[in-house]
Amino acid sequence: MAFSHMYFEDTSLMSSLFATHPPLKKRIEAIEGREYIPDEWNIPK
Repeated sequence: MAFSHMYFEDTSLMSSLFATHPPLKKRIEAIEGREYIPDEWNIPK
C-alpha cells in the first residue's frame, strides 16, 4: 500500500509496467488513422 501513489503518476515506470491500455493520445490518433509519435521523439526544428 505504501507505493499505491506511484500507479497514478503518468511518468512513473511502475504505471507503464502495469498499464492496461496505451496512452490516451495514442488511442485517439489510432482511431483517427494517424501515426502516434511520443512527445519524447519530437525533435525541435
